[in-house]
Amino acid sequence: MAVIITTSTIALSLVLFDKYEKRFDWLKIAFFILTFVACIHYNYGNDYKAYYWNWEFTSDNSLKTLIISNGYGFYKNIKPEVGWIFLNKLFGFHNGFYFMVAFMNIVEGIIYYKFIKRFVPKRMCFWAFFLYVFTYKYYLLNFSMMRQGFAMTLVLLSFLFFCKKKYIMTLVILAIAISIHTSSLIIVPFLMLCKFEEKMKLQIYGLIILIITLLFFFATSFSSKLFDLIVSLPFFTDYKTFYTGNLSTNSIGFGFALLTIPYFVMLYYMIYKPRDITVEEKYLIILAYIAFLTKPFEFIGTSLVSRIGYIFSMFDIAIIPVMYSKIKQPVIRFGLYLSLVVITVYSYIGFYMDPTYQKAFAEFHTIFELF
Repeated sequence: MAVIITTSTIALSLVLFDKYEKRFDWLKIAFFILTFVACIHYNYGNDYKAYYWNWEFTSDNSLKTLIISNGYGFYKNIKPEVGWIFLNKLFGFHNGFYFMVAFMNIVEGIIYYKFIKRFVPKRMCFWAFFLYVFTYKYYLLNFSMMRQGFAMTLVLLSFLFFCKKKYIMTLVILAIAISIHTSSLIIVPFLMLCKFEEKMKLQIYGLIILIITLLFFFATSFSSKLFDLIVSLPFFTDYKTFYTGNLSTNSIGFGFALLTIPYFVMLYYMIYKPRDITVEEKYLIILAYIAFLTKPFEFIGTSLVSRIGYIFSMFDIAIIPVMYSKIKQPVIRFGLYLSLVVITVYSYIGFYMDPTYQKAFAEFHTIFELF
């Protein structure tokens, strides 16, 4: 725990140098530090041993046997997606698991770096990096959530191609992400919505989103029925097996109120100041706001919903700093940043204190212990 917090704080501090020292790309150096630490981690995080189990089983069996398998022999006898099997097989050589972990973390570091550089103004990179490092569901949780974390990063890459109107590459990268973690499929209809929104006034879209928000949060019977309908789909069969019984710990209180602030800022700009929003910022808002719409389902469902929400909340990394930078009143802007720091740090500390993660994330280990 101390290693991760210390290196994360040092990396964040380096991003501040961008304001004073222009000869170096301090954001790149900060990402290098984080990526190096992630590459050398060993037996750190809840699911590390489960991933090693599956890698070992994959290495010991032929690709044909693994693909036609009904799941027996995999961790908890649950067969992962074919893309994940291929990736494990690719690194099926001696000690290949550690190389696979390093490969994934290098790819993730590069993509998150490109994402921030692409959408966040240089003066706001500190806040984007802060969200990436100290919002536990990204950098920190990826020590454990390797498969979904890698797939989520590929979704970000597909979004980069989407914004460049390179739709073939968008589909190719998305197909790879879906083959690794099927939950990535859920981004597809919302990318289509982004294209549809180009022909709709942002104000109209904002009003529709406001009505849906009120409906989801206050019509609890509607939310419950919709949740039951969604999780009954075959798409969620394996994930229900993994996450059944793991209820979300979210509750409506002061912390939740702070959490909602960025999304109300997004709504405000959609409805009252649509001309201040660029096309790419519209895309980011549409995708990031979906994460907020999953919150009512977390209160009535399992942690399965939280995991799905992660796919959309990662767009917060870019859009929240961008939205806050548009606010001209210094006092309001300061208050927003202060609330962002409070809820982010509070949730980050809460993650380490959560009994689910406390033991697995307490002591950092490196691959050098193996030699």
